[in-house]
Amino acid sequence: MILRRNAVLTPYSVHTLTRNYRFSHEKATRKLNYRPRKLETTIRDTFEWLKSTML
Repeated sequence: MILRRNAVLTPYSVHTLTRNYRFSHEKATRKLNYRPRKLETTIRDTFEWLKSTML
């Protein structure tokens, strides 16, 4: 904690963000009929949600 504030990035988050982990959605697709969305759609929806929830 510097300047009496919590760290924005923890050592664990830095570790996680600097690794190239890859995960498969094959099992979710097979068992749950999961269908990933386009990244652009997800980013747009996230942006709109953030705009609507931030004061």
